[in-house]
Amino acid sequence: MTLSETPWVSQLNFAWRLSRRHWRYLLLFILAGIAISALVCALITPRYRSMLSFFTWNQSLGKAVAEAQDDNPENQAKAVMLYNNIIAQSMNIGQRLIGDYRKIINSDKVKKMIQADLAARGFRPPYHYDLKTQADRQSCIMTLEVTSPDRELAYAAAEAAMVAFTAVQKDLMSVYFAEKIDDATRPLTPYTPRWPLGLGLGAFFGALIGFGVIWLKEYLDMTIKAPDDLQEIELLPLGIIPTVDNLAVRLAERDLDGSSRLLTAMLDNYRIIKTTICYLNADHPPRLIQITSDIPGVGKSTSILLLAKVLGEDNQRVLVVDCDLRKPSLKNKLNLNCKNGLVDCIFNRKPGDDLAEFVEKDVFPHVDIIHHGVIPPAPTQLLNSERFAALLAELKQQYDYILLDSPPIQGMADAMILANLVDGVIIAAQAGRTRRDHLSRVMVQMGVLKNKFLGGVITNVSDKFNKYYYSYGYGYGYGYGSGEEEENA
Repeated sequence: MTLSETPWVSQLNFAWRLSRRHWRYLLLFILAGIAISALVCALITPRYRSMLSFFTWNQSLGKAVAEAQDDNPENQAKAVMLYNNIIAQSMNIGQRLIGDYRKIINSDKVKKMIQADLAARGFRPPYHYDLKTQADRQSCIMTLEVTSPDRELAYAAAEAAMVAFTAVQKDLMSVYFAEKIDDATRPLTPYTPRWPLGLGLGAFFGALIGFGVIWLKEYLDMTIKAPDDLQEIELLPLGIIPTVDNLAVRLAERDLDGSSRLLTAMLDNYRIIKTTICYLNADHPPRLIQITSDIPGVGKSTSILLLAKVLGEDNQRVLVVDCDLRKPSLKNKLNLNCKNGLVDCIFNRKPGDDLAEFVEKDVFPHVDIIHHGVIPPAPTQLLNSERFAALLAELKQQYDYILLDSPPIQGMADAMILANLVDGVIIAAQAGRTRRDHLSRVMVQMGVLKNKFLGGVITNVSDKFNKYYYSYGYGYGYGYGSGEEEENA
C-alpha cells in the first residue's frame, strides 16, 4: 500500500489484483452458478399468478356521500361531518376485520364455493391452486393472490374467490363490508420461475463464492506468484523468467544463442534486469553483486550465469564466483574440467601470484568463472576471513562486474557475511514455492543489510497467474557435498 492509498482503496486494489490473477477460477464459478440456476429454473414447474384487490368499508359511507352532494348548505355541513366520521370508522373497522377476512377467505365454505364456481366454468378437479391474502398496515385494501400451474385456472380462481368471499361475508354480517376495486389480472407469463432473476442471482452468488474461494486460497497460500507479491514486502521486482526446455543441456554445451522463442524471451528478461540494476544508481552502479534466495532450489545458480552472460554482451569483463560452499552447482552446470577453485585459491595462492590456474576463462563471451574448489569443513569461517575479503578487493581491480553465487539465507550465516561485502543483493524467488512471510522474515533478519537489496527475481511464474508471465524453476536438495545438476521444473 502506498502512502497515498486509503485502506479501502488498498482493499479494492487487492481485490482487483486477485480477480485478475484468478480470473479463470472466477469465471468458472460464475458459469457454474448460472448453470445451477438454469437447472433449478428448468426443474421448477412454471406457475402463473392472478391478483385482485378489494376495499373494506362501511356501508353507511354511501349514504353519507349522497347527502354530502345535497345543495342545502346545512345538510352539506352535517353530511361532511358524518362523512368524515364514517370514513374514520370505516378505516378502523376495516383494519380490525382484516384478520377475520383472511380466515373467511381460507375457510372450507369459501373453498367449496370456489370449487363449485370453477366446475361451472368448465374446469375439472383436482384444482391445483394456492390462495394467499395480504394487506398493508394502516390500509383497508386487501389483495388476493392466486398462483397455479394453469394460467386460466389462476384467473378463474381469483374471480371465484372474490364472489365467494362477498357472498359469505354478506351471509355472516348481513351487510357488505368489501367491494372489488378491479378485476383479477389475467396472467400471460409464468410467475415462477423467473429466469432473468434466477440467472442473475446465480451469476452473483457464483462470483461471490468464487471470489471467496480464491481469496481463501490466496490467504492460505502465502507463496510468491507475481511481482505484486514482492512489492507487498517492499522488495523491488526486477524481472520474471520463462522456462526453457533442455536448459541444463544448453548450459552444459554453452549453447544459449539459439532461435528458441522462450530462450530469447528469457535472455531479454535478464537484459531488463541488467538495465534496471545499472539505473538504480547511475553514477555508482553496483559492481559486486550477490545472488541468493531464502530456500534452496529456486534457480539462483542458473540466474547468476544468465545474468553474467547478458552483462558480458556489453564487452564488460564479468566474473562469476561460486561462493556456495555447501551445495555448489556451477561447475556441474557448465561441465567444467578445472580442478582448482575458490577454496584452493584462498588457501594455496600466495599474494601476487597469477589467478589463471583458478579461473575458467570465457565460459561465455567476456565471462570468467571461479568454481567452488574443494569443500571446506567450515564455509562460514572461510567466507568471513580476511583472505577472502582481500581476494574480492583484488578481483574488483580486474573485472567490471563480479557476481557471487550465495547459499540460501535461512539457516546459515554465509549469505549474511557475503551481503556485508557486496554492493548489492538480488533475491531469487520461485513462484508457488517461496513464501512471502519467509522473505519478509529474511529482510528483518538481515537488519541494516536489507538496504543492500537491489530487488527480487521471480522464477517459475506460470500463465495461470498472468498471461504475460512465464514459468521457470529448478529444484535440488541442500546439504554438504558436491552439487548435482539442477533440472528444469
